[in-house]
Amino acid sequence: MKIKKEHPKSDTILIKPEDEIRYEILVDIIDHVRVKQLEEMDKDGNPKMMDLFPVAVFTTLNKVLPDGGVEGDGGVEDAP
Repeated sequence: MKIKKEHPKSDTILIKPEDEIRYEILVDIIDHVRVKQLEEMDKDGNPKMMDLFPVAVFTTLNKVLPDGGVEGDGGVEDAP
């Protein structure tokens, strides 16, 4: 909830997983950042849900190489 309080209007969160993280952990993270279960119940007796960040985007951090290029970017030679 801290992130949502800092960015209340955002519907997107960037997730930067480390290489070693297991798939099940990633799924759990996504489940927890998309919605929050509230204590209130709806008319059918089900817990109400509040959207947090329904759009989850995976990203990586690329290393800057000594020559100024970026590792893993596929690069374009002689780009304008």
